[in-house]
Amino acid sequence: MKLYHFNIIRKGQKALRLVLTCLVVLPGLNAIAQKPQVEEVTIIGIFNPTISDANKILRNPVLQDTTIPLPAMNYSIVSQPLDVSFPVYRIDAMKTDLDQDKELLKNYIKGGFGNFTTPYFEFFANKPQSKKSGFGMHYRHISSKNTPEHYTKADMSSNQAEIFGKLFSRNSTLTGTIGFDRLMVHRYGFITDSIADSLLPSSDQLRQVYTLVNTRLGIESMDSKRSDLNYNIFLDAYFLGDKFDTRETGIGLNGKLETNVDLLGFKNSQTLGMNYKADMWSQKMDTAAGITNSLISLQPYFGTSVEEYELWLGLNASILTDTATEFSVFPKIKGALNIIPNVLRLWAGIDGYYSANSMLTNYRTNPYISSQQQFLFSKTGFEFSGGLSSSLGRFLDMNIRVRGGNTNDAVFFINDTTERYLNTFVIQSDDVDYIEGGIEFSFNRRDAWRVLIGATYTTISTDSIVKPWHTPEMVFYVNGMVKITPKMTLTANLNAFGKMFARNFIWNSNLNRFDEHAPLELNSFLDASVGLRYQFNSHFSAFANFNNLAGKKYQRWNQYPVYGFNMLAGISYSF
Repeated sequence: MKLYHFNIIRKGQKALRLVLTCLVVLPGLNAIAQKPQVEEVTIIGIFNPTISDANKILRNPVLQDTTIPLPAMNYSIVSQPLDVSFPVYRIDAMKTDLDQDKELLKNYIKGGFGNFTTPYFEFFANKPQSKKSGFGMHYRHISSKNTPEHYTKADMSSNQAEIFGKLFSRNSTLTGTIGFDRLMVHRYGFITDSIADSLLPSSDQLRQVYTLVNTRLGIESMDSKRSDLNYNIFLDAYFLGDKFDTRETGIGLNGKLETNVDLLGFKNSQTLGMNYKADMWSQKMDTAAGITNSLISLQPYFGTSVEEYELWLGLNASILTDTATEFSVFPKIKGALNIIPNVLRLWAGIDGYYSANSMLTNYRTNPYISSQQQFLFSKTGFEFSGGLSSSLGRFLDMNIRVRGGNTNDAVFFINDTTERYLNTFVIQSDDVDYIEGGIEFSFNRRDAWRVLIGATYTTISTDSIVKPWHTPEMVFYVNGMVKITPKMTLTANLNAFGKMFARNFIWNSNLNRFDEHAPLELNSFLDASVGLRYQFNSHFSAFANFNNLAGKKYQRWNQYPVYGFNMLAGISYSF
């Protein structure tokens, strides 16, 4: 018998149960492997299992949380009115006539009389326009008798007559006009005191009469669909003759073809077209053989707009037949930027063209032109232009423009030294470079008042002549209308021209010729006019116009003082 002593010290009951299990199981296993034997185990003492005290941490673990707790939110709705102030603008009611069933008046007669024995008469007759046709006629006469101090007779008269009509179809409009214009002037531009009575010309020798007959026939398309072709064609012809057997005939064909296209492949406005113009002039003088001139221009173009941008690309191919045949191609390009739509617009372009200085254009510019003046073309090879237009408010618009370039054979008027009295003008041409700038303001408040204020400044550099004759550097103008009462209207016009220069010739009696002296400066001038109109009713009205209020006898053309203060008053009748 083996004796085992166990001194078991465990820290827990679990360990005790493990020891007891081993004591029971292991001998059994051993007995199976060995021969059976009998062992006696004697246990001395009482077995009391105990667990010794452990060193305990007396602090409770605390979790360190970094989350910041949100304070409790207390809210409530406070009802308080918001004080918002909107300025109120007064909107004037539309003004209407007292007579709501206003009669449509078709005819108009106006007549009056003024100082310098000035009768005036004007007549309009119209057939009310219908869906198929429109027709009308117009006649105007004004004349005066005047003899400025130290000058000879300066009578003038003007007669104009015109008949016009339109025919409307579904897709086009046919228009036709025929007119007659007769202008009589006296070439009074010389001082009689410096000429002996025996050398003074007669009134008939000083009298010049221009007779013009003109007509126009045209057809143009009406507003059509986007894919349709838009067009217009006009045929113009005129005959002009004067008292001294100088005659000029002109005929011209002009118009345009235009269609909407889609060449760029995106949605925008695209236009492809061509302007065309073909003119021919025939001129015959009593002292020279007749001459014929022609000018043909083809101007293809492409225009498009993309959002705030606009672009117009084209060219001008022109064939000029004068003393020789000349072919030129000019660029025609224009672009625009709508900086603020309908408020601020910027544009610029380049151009080139021919200008015909015919007998017709010359006499309309200066009626004292010599009858022996030859036809002349001016060529502007390059011209730059640009501008800025803006609507500054409901009542104010502004327009700024500038242009500059060079012109060959620009036309200026000088006194004719072949005339003993220097009382006619001839053309002197020169190559020039020019820059012109202008600004214009327009004030408009419905029918209550309108004012237009503008100024233009021009600088011209000449090649061979001393000065740009009879061309003012500065021009200032004001045109206005104000409705004083519902029946009374006041109009006003003011034109101011800066200084100009004229070629200065003085007769040399010893050599029996004209000698040229330093350029003659023509003083700047101001011409102001006002007019009053009173409307009694829908049929009758009265008017009075007061012209050249300062009474200055300024000279727009050298040696030709104007009439001075003059007035014209009369009545008008509509029926």
